[in-house]
Amino acid sequence: MAEHPDNIGRATLAAQGKSNQGRLAQLAEHYNDTVGVTGSSPVPPTISPASPTFWVYIIQNLRGSFNVGHTDDLDQRLLFHNTGQSHYTARKGPWQIVYAETLSTRSQAMLREKEIKGWKSHKMIQALIDAKDRASR
Repeated sequence: MAEHPDNIGRATLAAQGKSNQGRLAQLAEHYNDTVGVTGSSPVPPTISPASPTFWVYIIQNLRGSFNVGHTDDLDQRLLFHNTGQSHYTARKGPWQIVYAETLSTRSQAMLREKEIKGWKSHKMIQALIDAKDRASR
């Protein structure tokens, strides 16, 4: 039975006459199905291999004000806004989600959030919401 790649030390590699490239090739082959890396050593995934989902969302209150944000848990984030845990939205609710789009990484979600916030235009944000509504019909 072949020794697990993580258990192959330098002395073993030297004894077997393998180079560092050989070690890297062994590790790459062993972990080619690994989704993520934790710490400094790769470990098998503890979550499903499906890619994570991040959301950019727009919430709106009864007065028509918008708030734009991003999250990895849309339901929890709405609850956060509606239970007064956010200083900005605490006294302005209740809030409802009027727009949400998925992205595969947090950095993409943050960039998209920044883009939408940069518009600083109620009309442009409403047009985005309306376009999404028309597309989903």
